[in-house]
Amino acid sequence: MSRSAGLLHGYSYYNTQVTELSTAQARQALELAKADNNPTLVRALTVHLHQQYAQPFVAIVFGLLGLGFGAMGQKRGSGQGFGLSVGLIFAQILLTYFCGALGFVGLLTPVVAAWLPQGLGLAVALGLIERHNR
Repeated sequence: MSRSAGLLHGYSYYNTQVTELSTAQARQALELAKADNNPTLVRALTVHLHQQYAQPFVAIVFGLLGLGFGAMGQKRGSGQGFGLSVGLIFAQILLTYFCGALGFVGLLTPVVAAWLPQGLGLAVALGLIERHNR
């Protein structure tokens, strides 16, 4: 019986979904999956670990987006600004989920799957700031 027998069922680790693992648990599970030569689980755990490392940078991206939108002036009312903020947060969550799913199935590398949403958000934020500076 393999050491990662608890890891094999539906990307789970001892009846816990991979996305619910802490960083320490995911690292331990990754080592077991690598030792058992389980590439599907290795990919899922690697995507999850990279997503955990990338997640704190969302705050920087949202801060820069706020700076870029704030620099545009008071062309929008507070209701529109609130709606835009909710829309941006929802889009970031959807993009993170979608890229993670593509990473889990192997269409994106784990690094790209985790960092692409932050990279796109950063590009939009820097574009808004640059547009204001012209």
